[in-house]
Amino acid sequence: MIDKYKSIIYEVKNNKIFQNALEWRIEFPEVLNDDGDYVGFDAIIGNPPYMRIQGIRDNDPAMADMYNSIYISATGSYDLYALFTEKALRLVKDEAYVNFIMPVNGLTPLLERG
Repeated sequence: MIDKYKSIIYEVKNNKIFQNALEWRIEFPEVLNDDGDYVGFDAIIGNPPYMRIQGIRDNDPAMADMYNSIYISATGSYDLYALFTEKALRLVKDEAYVNFIMPVNGLTPLLERG
């Protein structure tokens, strides 16, 4: 057990968790203004995952609770793609594009928000 924690501490101290991570500020500097403030993407295109919240709750109740506390679209019997859509709408500029491959049902809270 102690070896496990020593391994975790080593990985944290040596930033192993970020070894293959994407640093978007470096990869996409155009989303920042001259002062380094985030201004948003011009477009986000993707194919978000499809998973019902019931499946997430069965496997990881704490994660499902976290989603419910962070996303306004996490209401009722929702699908994970709705959360990806909400996040994308937060990440783009005011007059930008979000284009996902997805069904339309379940996005009423996002569409009403405008």
